[in-house]
Amino acid sequence: MLSVQKPVVSCGRGIMKIFYQEDDGEKYMAFERDQVEDLTFGTADATAIDEAKADNAQRVTFDLTRNGIVRASGLQPSDRLQVFNIDGKRVSAVVNRYHGEGTVDLSHKPRGLYLISVNKRFTFKLMKP
Repeated sequence: MLSVQKPVVSCGRGIMKIFYQEDDGEKYMAFERDQVEDLTFGTADATAIDEAKADNAQRVTFDLTRNGIVRASGLQPSDRLQVFNIDGKRVSAVVNRYHGEGTVDLSHKPRGLYLISVNKRFTFKLMKP
């Protein structure tokens, strides 16, 4: 239990950080995902719920159109499409974009599992036979 009021919780990349103020400045505690069993808040911030709803309004959808070709819809101009193999290494692939959609062509890549990511936030997993 924190002895301070209104700590800020940040989650990302499998790490949860809790920022809080003390007399000598801002401090934080960090926990890996498997270290967190329960998380309870004493108060709710309605603006955080509104921000999450607004954030969900921008959804990216993925469709497998042909063997090894994936279409991503709902893209913003600043969105970044990237392709990774199952080991997490970036893979070069043909990516075409047009009016909020992008296609990723993996048809000439070897068999395996691929991850197609938009801003490392929305991810499509593809098993290419």
